[in-house]
Amino acid sequence: MWKVILAVTLMPLSLLARTWELQDGSKIEGELASYQNGMVILVKDSGGKAMFSIGKFIASDQAHIREIFPEGDKQPASRTITPQKPKKPTTTAREPQQQQQPAKSGHPGLSKLTVGTVPPNITWRIPSTMELDETRLNSFTGKLLLVQFWASSVPQSLQEMEKVAKLYPQLRAGGMEVIGVNMDTTRSRFESYNKKLGEPWKSYYDPERVTAADWGVTALPTNVLIDQNGTIVAEHIYAEQLLSALAYFTQPRR
Repeated sequence: MWKVILAVTLMPLSLLARTWELQDGSKIEGELASYQNGMVILVKDSGGKAMFSIGKFIASDQAHIREIFPEGDKQPASRTITPQKPKKPTTTAREPQQQQQPAKSGHPGLSKLTVGTVPPNITWRIPSTMELDETRLNSFTGKLLLVQFWASSVPQSLQEMEKVAKLYPQLRAGGMEVIGVNMDTTRSRFESYNKKLGEPWKSYYDPERVTAADWGVTALPTNVLIDQNGTIVAEHIYAEQLLSALAYFTQPRR
């Protein structure tokens, strides 16, 4: 009897599970789950998953990740653009933003928050009265949440919104909610484009850019992905990556 022997390449666990070091000196114990479109997903030994751009890792770990996933650098074209400097509200003093060195993906991410942190609530103005209000993010607990920072004066952020809008029915059906934070200084511009898009999700009007300053938003578009427990899993994620992220973060835990 003839035996057919198949050659199978196995990936040693030692190459996937290890201590990963980030540029800021922090370390993560976990297993490398995937690397595609310039984004790395780790399954942490302490529980949960985290998503980082490849540029967040030290050089040796970047090389190690690329060796395992040689096609991972293929990603959507960069759309980074720096918005106008946020205006400080007259009632509250804000610390100046620290510009963060751009990541490998071409997007600088957030200067005040990082993966694994819980972001502050959203401060915004009610357009009809211009009174200040606050939205508590814990009201979205149990769902993936995409917080999209945008302004009608930045074409790249409008293009990104339109792409997300096309995916929104699939995202919402799968367990991801989307909200927007608009940074237009003119209320009519915000209302005009929001209606043009069809208002598929709630967008909060923040003309003083208080929330952008609190979160450390340094570029538009910025799409922050927050997991079901309210912690950041991606400082920025492109529309093209949302469906794969949705599938990954909603799959049963191992």
